[in-house]
Amino acid sequence: MPSKIEDNSVEEMLDYSQAPFYTKENDKSSPYEIVFWMCIVASLMLVVYLRVTRMLELDWVFIIYSLAVSFTILARYVFYHLFNPKLLPAGAWSPSVQVILPCMNESDRVYKTAKSLYNQDYPKDKLSVIIVNDGSTDDTDEWLLKINQDFGWSISTLSSNQGKRAAIAEGMKNNKSEITVLMDSDVILSSNSISEIVRGFSGYNVAAVCGNTSVANENKNILTRVQSQYYYISYRTFKSSEAYFRTVLCCNGCFSAYRSDRLFSVMGEWQSQTFLGTKRTFSDDRSLTNLLLKEGWDTVYHPGAKSSTYVPEKLSEYVNQQTRWRKGFFIESVYALKSMWRRPFGGAFLFYMNFFLGLMVPVVLGYYILINPISSGATPFGYVGAIFMITLLHQIFFLIFREADALNIGYLALITAVPLWTFAAIILIPLALLTIKGTRWLTRSHSSETK
Repeated sequence: MPSKIEDNSVEEMLDYSQAPFYTKENDKSSPYEIVFWMCIVASLMLVVYLRVTRMLELDWVFIIYSLAVSFTILARYVFYHLFNPKLLPAGAWSPSVQVILPCMNESDRVYKTAKSLYNQDYPKDKLSVIIVNDGSTDDTDEWLLKINQDFGWSISTLSSNQGKRAAIAEGMKNNKSEITVLMDSDVILSSNSISEIVRGFSGYNVAAVCGNTSVANENKNILTRVQSQYYYISYRTFKSSEAYFRTVLCCNGCFSAYRSDRLFSVMGEWQSQTFLGTKRTFSDDRSLTNLLLKEGWDTVYHPGAKSSTYVPEKLSEYVNQQTRWRKGFFIESVYALKSMWRRPFGGAFLFYMNFFLGLMVPVVLGYYILINPISSGATPFGYVGAIFMITLLHQIFFLIFREADALNIGYLALITAVPLWTFAAIILIPLALLTIKGTRWLTRSHSSETK
């Protein structure tokens, strides 16, 4: 745990007891009333679920596992509605901010990202941007030249593709800012995103603030709509529940901000990390978060710091992305096992439950949906139906308690996603574990590149 030394920054001189709180615009009931009705709905569904599983004579192992999943979902929604982040008053603190933007074969998307940075309402003299070209082989160089001409942002070029960690380290070399923003090169920011994300540093112990990312291409096809709902739930629900305990497990690479001194303190270890003798080249965002949490710093989430990103539009690209993400989830979870218990109980509980259930899902689903029907001739339809019921709990909470900007996602996208998520659980997690030492990872449309 770092020592609480005196901090002479402007924010430390503010009276945080008077700081405003972010309020969900569409919440007309108190959070406790909402939580009460959530528990009522969950209890009714539990009764129905137990009666149905008894009639179908489903195995008790599957029932216990599915109840644990449902309880975790309920817990996340409960803490989501209790979450009300502490924020600095708007405009009270305007620290120097440096944005580091690694890019590799993003073509014109990096220009759109740079333009959204140029259009920020943040003081121009307090905001600097450095774009690191990580060995691009397409026309990204031309777009970077145009960015430099149009906006004046600094461009640094690596002679060859070295990976995102190396690109970020390059951007950090001459960083003298108070706050460092790390973001992906295909992310579009709202005009007030930088102003909002610095409001999240509402205390000396806050080392990182995770922004709120949605999907820019959600209406492309059913796959992007499913991912859009996943992003919505992941950020609004999961990160809110983690932030309630000031223990956001992953400050996503899409758009997150860090105190620069805290970032510098872990850069050496972060760059030299290995797993099973292989240098780590992915899961850079979660590993940074883990290192900060291990040191005792807080990581939080600010829903009002908004951005949007592009998600895979093809199944093959989605599989590549999800396999990489699951590799990172497993590696970073193993790394965090020995230190996460020091965090507040609720934050530690959510971590350990998520890790355990994530490892068990391919075993449980694989056995009851694939192996057991093949070996014994038993029908898997009862188990598939149970999965739909668990998803229905998730879907009901989403439909009842969603915010207005979720209406574009689709009312039943979560239900339609069940086959995709079942496939991901049974196939992609084992695939990720079998290829855990792989250093290559694939992006949405640059399927042969290492980023």
